[in-house]
Amino acid sequence: MLVFIHTNTFPMQAFKNKHSTKLNCRFKRQRILENMMTQKFGYNPFLVIKRDKMLHRRYAIGRIMLFAEKNRHDMLKKALKEDVGYKMKKVFVRKRIINSFAAIAALKLQVIQVKNELNKIIREVKTTYTKEEVIKFVTIIINKYIPYKILGRKKYYETFRRNCINIILANYKQNMLLSNAMKGLNKTSLKNRHLTAKIVLWLNKLLMRVIGSIFYVTEGTKCRDIIFYNPRYWIGLQKSALEDLESNGEIKQIEVLSHSDPSIGKMRLVPKPSGTGLRPLVLKSTNQQNESRLILRCNLFLKQLVATKLGAYPNAISDIHSAWLEFSTKNQHYKEKLYFVKMDIKNAYGSIIHEELKNILKLLFDECLPVDHLSVNVCSYQGIWKEVETEQFAELTQSISSHKVKNVVQRQTKVSANIFKTFILDFIDNIKVNMNHTNKTYRFVKGLPQGSALSSVLCEIYYSYVDQQFLNFTNKEEGDLCIRLVDDYLFASRSQERAERFLSLLENGFPKYGLFIKNEKTLTNLIQDVDFVPYFGLKFNLKTKQVKPNLEGYYKVDPLSTMTIRRSFDLSTLKERLLFTHTLKLYKILLDNRFLWKTTIIWNIFDAATIMALRFSSIVKNLLNSSDKMDFYQLVDCVMSSAFKISKTAYGKLNSGTVSLECLKYCVIKAFVKVLERKAVHKKVVKKLKAIMGKYLKFLKCREMKIALYVGKKLSEPLETCL
Repeated sequence: MLVFIHTNTFPMQAFKNKHSTKLNCRFKRQRILENMMTQKFGYNPFLVIKRDKMLHRRYAIGRIMLFAEKNRHDMLKKALKEDVGYKMKKVFVRKRIINSFAAIAALKLQVIQVKNELNKIIREVKTTYTKEEVIKFVTIIINKYIPYKILGRKKYYETFRRNCINIILANYKQNMLLSNAMKGLNKTSLKNRHLTAKIVLWLNKLLMRVIGSIFYVTEGTKCRDIIFYNPRYWIGLQKSALEDLESNGEIKQIEVLSHSDPSIGKMRLVPKPSGTGLRPLVLKSTNQQNESRLILRCNLFLKQLVATKLGAYPNAISDIHSAWLEFSTKNQHYKEKLYFVKMDIKNAYGSIIHEELKNILKLLFDECLPVDHLSVNVCSYQGIWKEVETEQFAELTQSISSHKVKNVVQRQTKVSANIFKTFILDFIDNIKVNMNHTNKTYRFVKGLPQGSALSSVLCEIYYSYVDQQFLNFTNKEEGDLCIRLVDDYLFASRSQERAERFLSLLENGFPKYGLFIKNEKTLTNLIQDVDFVPYFGLKFNLKTKQVKPNLEGYYKVDPLSTMTIRRSFDLSTLKERLLFTHTLKLYKILLDNRFLWKTTIIWNIFDAATIMALRFSSIVKNLLNSSDKMDFYQLVDCVMSSAFKISKTAYGKLNSGTVSLECLKYCVIKAFVKVLERKAVHKKVVKKLKAIMGKYLKFLKCREMKIALYVGKKLSEPLETCL
């Protein structure tokens, strides 16, 4: 039996009258932009499915209902009102679908019911739940409480369950789209697809409400993973973290007239990557949002002051490269043991003393600020994705590298430096926040919150001053290396005495500035021999002076979770994305033949290409439509375009005569082959790529051919676990 209804209203008599086939009522038109894609599918495949019903929800208990709809009429009406990006005035709803909604409504789902289902699966009390346990729970909820007839056929039921789990477990930066939820559910009839899209969207929201009521779901800072906490444990963890912040003197509870004061920001606690506790993350207050332009200018002002003092604003990778090049050059013929110490600052942002920071800033203003009024210029430079415009003050040293600047437009605008100085000093003393779901307001009396626009540059100014005051005993003339990036120190020297002094000095800390070290993260070869030193995403070998990328962060990680994808992918957008991110792990320090062997350089390029190949494989597997997957020629074109771009970029960064372009192309394509040959679906693509590799192999010289055949015999162990 078919019931012919309008999508925006659902009259009660539609259920009462079994013989009703057509209902006339007003249809409220909505302005929805249509295109070829929505007309083809009956819904907008690029529509983002929001997960706010699941993330950071207050813990629900007892007999609280999981949906507000009281009966099947309201429930179906709500489902049919879901906006799927395509308007259709009349929709056929079969009786079995109506009965399915009636079955869901009859359950009167309460939090306590689904909580009992979880207790049946996992009997012991846990602090966090694994993805496997969440999958098992979601599977039981779908099988027990959602009738398969709601989707028409039983074969669609398993597909829906699989899609729903993928959406729930996707990393928090990943925008999950309606096309992901409808994958494999595209029925033949346009009207059926339109109705199915509405039902699927409604069911996804229902399941997210269930998940958000049973677990406390939050994002992790490692690989953007979603973490599922036991809500009671999370409440205790959050309370303990706040008590620690108060006992450490970082925050202090204050009384305010209104918790909705626009000067008060929101604070959330997020898990640290190490899993040892929670880290405060502060969102902008309303006032800061309104003053975003002034905050941006203050940020540029501080960066240019640092650049004026140091000659250039610190840039992590280029600073490491120049420091390591100098160190390896001066110790090139030194055969004795080199000593190193690697240390981390404990709670770098939270340990900053406000009074000391303000004193350091006042000294910086007096020393590096030449005039009271600054001229504003507009500079354009090439960013990662597009050309970027930024303001720079003419009287101060530029905070961006001069070789990157394409164009400078001078303006007659003059701004007073006193405005920036006053705002920055006032900002440090008036960081006020409140927590979600609490009525308490706090002020930061020590430290700077992460998430604030000025925190990063203020932290750099603070610790740079400490370095200049206390770590000036290093001797670069004798080949010492001393570098700090954010909160990580690395010191290397021929002198065991200077290495021990550095270790002792930092172990004692600098109480005046609140600087102390995490002893558990200290690494040194003063006690035992260590081959590689991991530092800032790289691994350094002090004996051979070789540098490799540190790939430990990819161990058992889904490559998709390392990407932020803003919209649905087809093969053309996939190709565009691969071409834009071709420089991943292709740092100049990994390609410099002044201290690297040829074999090491080619291995580094191969590893970078392997990461791109893993991303390519993951996107094809998870985000592309099945029709796109079968497009053999376009897939080969994507791989070859990416391989050529990686090869040319690496070749451009190499010194002349290091490695031939043909050798690089061979090794990059080899990386894609090593990844894609694990999947039978890419059999034709791999066969074509191997044929292309054979052509490049003929152009290689004997020495290069041996290296090319040796490199990539097997993938690096962390990357192997991603497959």
